[in-house]
Amino acid sequence: WNLLGRAPERVGLHRLLAAWEPDLLLLQEADGAAIARSAPLTAALPHRLIRSDVGYRPGMAILSRHPIGATGALGTPSWVFDRPRLLWAELLVADDKPVAVASVHAAAPDSLLPPPYNPIRRNRQLAAIAAFAEALCTDGRRLVVGGDFNTIRYAIPGMVDAALVAGDGRPTWRGLPVGWLPPLLRLDRLFLGPGWRVLDARVAVEYAGSDHCPVLATVASDPR
Repeated sequence: WNLLGRAPERVGLHRLLAAWEPDLLLLQEADGAAIARSAPLTAALPHRLIRSDVGYRPGMAILSRHPIGATGALGTPSWVFDRPRLLWAELLVADDKPVAVASVHAAAPDSLLPPPYNPIRRNRQLAAIAAFAEALCTDGRRLVVGGDFNTIRYAIPGMVDAALVAGDGRPTWRGLPVGWLPPLLRLDRLFLGPGWRVLDARVAVEYAGSDHCPVLATVASDPR
């Protein structure tokens, strides 16, 4: 969920936490200091990776009920990335099967600017993110990739779009953090690699504390 840099209680994250009891949150434009001060988030999701140098400021975060192992970010080569745009972590889950999760915030395109700041840079980043995800999938990991991709058309080969699997392809970005404005563009997605089964997924348009709506999913491990 892209939080627009707002504190958890202001954006509605505490309300979401109480209603959905998530095991994992992939956050963009996340205020790390505000997250660290949040007692409800600390109690429910004590394991976290927060970096201010990834994605758009104030940064990105991965919050988890499960312990976090290896971590990293995707931000090279420099001709593709203006700054790291993908934050990843390995989750240490009870069944010992590798799980990797990644939070994404691709560069916003601006057709009024010259290369590399127009959509060319964003498109290069999206291609690099897809290649990174494909490599993790072929390595046998169960993979979850979600975030703000800043494009209305995107797919990662070998992964499924959870909301589309569940039949909810509604827009996720409303332009302003106000409830009276309906979402206009589908910029946010949650992708699942092999080894997962989608039980339910939806765009939670009732959360209007940010200009982006969260994409929520309930998934299960699929041994097939």
